Amino acid sequence: MRTRRRLTGTVSFFLFLFLLGYLAVSFSTQFVRLQILRRDIAEMRAQVAELQQRNAAMREELERLQSRDYIEQVAREKLGLVKPGETTIVPQGSDRPMDYSIRD
Repeated sequence: MRTRRRLTGTVSFFLFLFLLGYLAVSFSTQFVRLQILRRDIAEMRAQVAELQQRNAAMREELERLQSRDYIEQVAREKLGLVKPGETTIVPQGSDRPMDYSIRD
């Protein structure tokens, strides 16, 4: 009887140690996973902030490109267009109109 109780106590002790070890390994594994997830979240937040800045810059660029002043500048410089009543001066030997205009 004593040996049986002693055997049961020893088995219970080793079972307790095994359970304690299992819990320690599980906890440490979950802790590492949590740290990795926190790092990933921080990286993603940084990416979101960077993309929001790029998005804002692109919106400003789009507004600038759609402005009347920019459209007029492109029309004059690249397309050689003039407003009614203006005369374009094109120097000889040049295929591109100058940026100067004279009003009549």
